[in-house]
Amino acid sequence: MTCVVADIGASNARFAYIRKGRLSDIFMFPCDDFKTPVAMIESFVKGYASEAQTVILGVAGVILKNRACWTNRSWILDIKKLKKKLGLKNLIVMNDVELQGYALNRLSKKDLSFIQQHKLGPGPKILMSVGTGLGVCYLINKQIYSAEYGQTLLESGLPIETLISGHTLKCLQQEMKSVRSATQLFYNRLASIAMNLALSLKATGGIYLYGGMLEEQAFRQFDFTKKFNHHPKMQAFLKTVRSEERRVGKE
Repeated sequence: MTCVVADIGASNARFAYIRKGRLSDIFMFPCDDFKTPVAMIESFVKGYASEAQTVILGVAGVILKNRACWTNRSWILDIKKLKKKLGLKNLIVMNDVELQGYALNRLSKKDLSFIQQHKLGPGPKILMSVGTGLGVCYLINKQIYSAEYGQTLLESGLPIETLISGHTLKCLQQEMKSVRSATQLFYNRLASIAMNLALSLKATGGIYLYGGMLEEQAFRQFDFTKKFNHHPKMQAFLKTVRSEERRVGKE
């Protein structure tokens, strides 16, 4: 049996297929190369896995009944119509970060870079995805909960992902004279947001950060842990929260 799996973001999409229990190479496509998500999905399935009866999609947006709506792209996917068009037996469509959250309990040390090491507790785990936007999900008692945290409004009325996302980093680097200063500000913001998330759920199970534009060296170069632990009353607790980065560059 062949199964197609895909992570379709706002800027790029990654596809692969599983055949006889083995994962193929990962194929990446710019979303701008396709007018619709259906065109992209159909192109891959017909080109690489025409016999597939199961397709699993993670999309960077919200699933509303039978429709998937991208948050940072004007794409809408009718799930029933896609299943019928491709003649699939199974079609699973989920929020991308929620889907990736199911990997949290399966990650090994070789899959991670440790920013702040500490013994993991039994409490909630938090997964933060920094891409075109900002995605968050929680693992609590083996149950995954997705959240539209990136769309949480600031006092200015703008979504919180305007402070921290791949798009934000590019804008900061263009606006500020120093790329280093812009990157420092970006990682300071990331640390503050991660700190507030850790406090909001008492995330003793750890906080995991990933995204294609995050760099392992930058976490240390820009003192991520110092900013993450900077709190007048909760510093002792924050130092017990293990922080890790998924090695997405090698996926």
